[in-house]
Amino acid sequence: MGNGEPLGDPEGVVELDCPDTYFGLPEKIKSLCKWAHAKGYERLLKCDDDVMLRVNDYLNSGIERYPYSGRSNRPESPYAVPYGFCYTIDKKCMEIMSEESMPGTGSHKHWHSNDDERWVAETLSQHGILLHDDRRYFLHQYRFPTEEKARRPLRAPKRPTVDQSLWGNRPDQGTVAYCVHVTAELEEKIAEYYKLWARHREY
Repeated sequence: MGNGEPLGDPEGVVELDCPDTYFGLPEKIKSLCKWAHAKGYERLLKCDDDVMLRVNDYLNSGIERYPYSGRSNRPESPYAVPYGFCYTIDKKCMEIMSEESMPGTGSHKHWHSNDDERWVAETLSQHGILLHDDRRYFLHQYRFPTEEKARRPLRAPKRPTVDQSLWGNRPDQGTVAYCVHVTAELEEKIAEYYKLWARHREY
């Protein structure tokens, strides 16, 4: 956790000297890398709190083979940027990020943003470290059934029925991490997780 509200249950929680706001994400990542590197950790998994992680599968997924891995969100040239919900960096990457200047300063002075994924990807690319794109990290996006949909023209051929609750492909059998993006109450989000697991078990 960063600086913010007093911790109600501090056991097992590390409090870092950094902002705990959405706009302070790069500084929080830097503080986290600095803390983990100082503690001697070999790997750091940056994982959001809306991610369902299959821990044993993740630990046996071959993360040790790559210094920087996750699922590519923006395959831009000359470097890819991962989805921010789940990516892994090694000890060398932690060291680099713990010493890096913030967006808007130093080598990143050409852009001002809280886009920590881009900041990490750009910084590591400057050190010759590029993202390993691992498709086993799956992003599931939920669309409310009540969402307004454009009416099709009268002369258009009838379209097949499509499950409107899914965007993107289904998860692979070997998926190690699921992220559900939904603006909803907690119960609605949990229901989406259960539906996702049910589909996963079908194959």
